[in-house]
Amino acid sequence: ILAGVAQVFIQEKDVVVNKGFFFGYDSMVWVVIFFQSLGGLLVAAAVRYADNILKNFATSVAIVLTLICSVVLFSTPVTAYLLAGNVFVIAATVFYNILPAPAVQQQESKIDLVPLIETGEAPTKDP
Repeated sequence: ILAGVAQVFIQEKDVVVNKGFFFGYDSMVWVVIFFQSLGGLLVAAAVRYADNILKNFATSVAIVLTLICSVVLFSTPVTAYLLAGNVFVIAATVFYNILPAPAVQQQESKIDLVPLIETGEAPTKDP
């Protein structure tokens, strides 16, 4: 935050001093600030009440919805990079959900603790 405020005063000191920090903020800027703040709170809630995997799925859905909304609302041309990125996001999400989790192997203990408990003597290693 301090670096951002310092940068504002370095670049726009005259405007900030004469007209105030919020000069030029119109309704669209406040809408963007609101949605960015809401997005940050939603990410915090997802991590708090769910887990990081769910947050990543939500981010993936947001990427795909952003592409769809950009094309429909703003007539954004679909480039090969946008299409490839969204295909990779969708494929990663699908693969994560359909592939089984890797099996976790438990290691056998090399020291038998039963003699220690019964006799009070440390077990010896077998050669």
